[in-house]
Amino acid sequence: FGLAGRTTDGEIEDTCRRIAFDPRLLGRKVQAYSFGNKKKFSYLQNLLVRPDLLIVDEPFSALDPVSIRNVRAVFQELRAQGTALLLSSHLISELEKVCDEFIIIKGGRVVVQGTLARPQEEAVRARGTDLESLFLFYSGAADYTGTLSNNSSWPCRPPANDETPPPPYLLPPGAED
Repeated sequence: FGLAGRTTDGEIEDTCRRIAFDPRLLGRKVQAYSFGNKKKFSYLQNLLVRPDLLIVDEPFSALDPVSIRNVRAVFQELRAQGTALLLSSHLISELEKVCDEFIIIKGGRVVVQGTLARPQEEAVRARGTDLESLFLFYSGAADYTGTLSNNSSWPCRPPANDETPPPPYLLPPGAED
């Protein structure tokens, strides 16, 4: 990684602590690690290079609850420092805790994208328009016909030429006309 002379033992130990990785494991072969420790070792390698962009598939898989909390905190720190994160996951509730924008892909096509910024988050959740509900709707796994208020809005937009229009509760006010 070109880290020789740029990374101190203290930085390595601090990063290990932040992601709940036991630094004593560094003396062992990676092949002997559990799946969760392999995931954390991968984070360790990537975080030490201080990336401008971090791309992670299934960022919370194989991690215990303490590690999930720690990794989530690291993601929030990275975002605050200006690092771009691209996370792909089926643990939607965890993504909502660290992401501010989303893209839902179905069959290799972007079907909806938007922002998670919500001024009245709990009111929106009570009507079932959280990210999980959007995913279920756009993946075709749920039928929301007539279950939600047309007065609600969601700051998202389907891509141009989308054959499946968003339900009225996802459109900004006045867009139904």
